[in-house]
Amino acid sequence: MRCTLLEKKNRIFCFYHLIWTSVFLLLSFLPSVSAQEIKEAFESLKKFQNWQVEFREEIVEKGGVIERREGKIYFEKPLRFKISYQDGNEVLSDGTYIYFVRKDKNKVYVRELRDEVSENLIVEILRGSDRVFDFFFV
Repeated sequence: MRCTLLEKKNRIFCFYHLIWTSVFLLLSFLPSVSAQEIKEAFESLKKFQNWQVEFREEIVEKGGVIERREGKIYFEKPLRFKISYQDGNEVLSDGTYIYFVRKDKNKVYVRELRDEVSENLIVEILRGSDRVFDFFFV
């Protein structure tokens, strides 16, 4: 996975990129789809209550790759997850807040999952919400 960031602090973009890539790969097996096929694909995704995956990411700026990391994502509906990086840093969500745990700096940053986050297709897919169909025009 390759994340391009304008600001290194904007780590949530990488999370969305990783999740979006996962969803895209799941849906890419459907060549050209009808509204019913989209609905069936999302219904099958809703059956997954939890999953985990290992990943590698590169953070790239204009000068090239500035950071390479590996880790694991553990996910459980509704919108609870843990992203563990090899360096010990973590991103956690209890479904209401996102916690960025920087063990290397001995700090925790907290952000509420408000409307600007929840109005995101990826977040709605992960919640298992029927609102995902509001994002499509078929």
